[in-house]
Amino acid sequence: MITSTRFNFISNIFVTMEFIGFLVYYLLFLYLIDRWQFFDDLLLKKRTLKLMFTLKVLSSFVLFIIYYFYYGNNRLESDALRYFDDSIILYQHLSSHFYSVVKIFFNIGNHYDLQQITSKMNFWTKAYNHGLINDNRIMIRVNFIFNLITMGSFHINSLFMCFLSFLGLCGIFKTFQNKFKSNRIYLLFACFLIPSVIFWGSSLLKESLLLFCLGILALNYRNKISTSSNKFTLLLLLVAFTILASLKVYVLVAILPCLISFHFLLGMTSPRFWILKLAGIHFLLIIGLLNIPQLFLEYDFISIITAKQRDRKSTRLNSSHQII
Repeated sequence: MITSTRFNFISNIFVTMEFIGFLVYYLLFLYLIDRWQFFDDLLLKKRTLKLMFTLKVLSSFVLFIIYYFYYGNNRLESDALRYFDDSIILYQHLSSHFYSVVKIFFNIGNHYDLQQITSKMNFWTKAYNHGLINDNRIMIRVNFIFNLITMGSFHINSLFMCFLSFLGLCGIFKTFQNKFKSNRIYLLFACFLIPSVIFWGSSLLKESLLLFCLGILALNYRNKISTSSNKFTLLLLLVAFTILASLKVYVLVAILPCLISFHFLLGMTSPRFWILKLAGIHFLLIIGLLNIPQLFLEYDFISIITAKQRDRKSTRLNSSHQII
């Protein structure tokens, strides 16, 4: 009885500390929105930006609640929870197996002592990769970095990811805001208020990190081709490009024609037949992107996308059977 009471007391203290930590970081992010020059360049009021960020934070709780009640707290069926749980295993071994954790994080070697740790994780390895990088490990590594700051709190980690996703959406808004000066409300809705973007881009999911990378890539690509770029711009482009290639390479393939077309269209002096020019550029780039990797790198993007879609359907079907 005493042991149970003591456990409940310690558990309540942990929950209270987690709530205080969450509140502190939430207020810190609101302060950054107020003071960071990155947000000063946006043609939006700070009150609107804070509201959009708070909406994402609330959505992260909604997603957690839905997963908790719909899946019955089956953590293996929730993308957000399973990457977090695997990162906790890494985090718990940090003090006792520091060098092994470092090797796992940087993918150095595959010795027996490393396998003793990775074998405890459910999603460090994939049953099917289709020749692509294992994107599960990226999310586990990102969660592990967050754990070093948050001491392994799911909701604070989710708050950090919400802010990264919010930065990406702000980057997308900033990229196109000069083209929507008279219709800014449409751009605001497109970037921040589409329900699926709010829901899936507001937790410890790959989509949140994807939005962050897309925003950083779009904004710095525009800066590079329209203004004199510096080394920091090139570094951000490289980081965003690398993470996208590791996380969702088919998304990167899909947006490359848009980026290259944007570069060519800026150099066009005559606006005549711009739709035909844009369609022609897209057609040539898509043909090249679909065939060149297959010829030189033995990658067939069509087959890979088809296989991933089939695997995804199979996973959902198995999950439905388990729930039933």
